[in-house]
Amino acid sequence: MVGADRGKVEPPIPPGGDFTELIKVIKEQTEIIKSIAVSEALLWDREYQQSLETFNKMSDLYDQSLNYYFLDTDGVFELLGD
Repeated sequence: MVGADRGKVEPPIPPGGDFTELIKVIKEQTEIIKSIAVSEALLWDREYQQSLETFNKMSDLYDQSLNYYFLDTDGVFELLGD
């Protein structure tokens, strides 16, 4: 019966067989997955560090602008034409 065989999955290794090849493939795939995970983690870390640096620069510029405003109010208004 063809319909009865549909969906039947043969195990990759017959019962009681040698699992050496299967173990080798699993180890290789595990190493590939590990290297991808490490690459992704490094990429995310690099992007995080760049974002943090950008945020810190913007924060410093904001702080400087507040300092200029509060320390030299007349100068700021002169620059703005007020």
